[in-house]
Amino acid sequence: MFKIYRKVSEFLARFLTVGHPLRIPALLISLLFFCLAATWTFWATWAVLSGVLGLSNLIGISAGVGMNIAVLKLPA
Repeated sequence: MFKIYRKVSEFLARFLTVGHPLRIPALLISLLFFCLAATWTFWATWAVLSGVLGLSNLIGISAGVGMNIAVLKLPA
């Protein structure tokens, strides 16, 4: 999980340079990932985003695994 989070953070860091047009959206997305990374809702959000955006199969598979983890960790 943290490897994925680190890769996303590195990707977003490219857009956080001063003057870049995507600076504000990248900052907001990185804050979202920072808030959700330590919780099971990170995986639920990852699954929803990958489904809505139609991202690659790799992300879809990781989202499926993550969603299973999220469901297993739901309170009874």
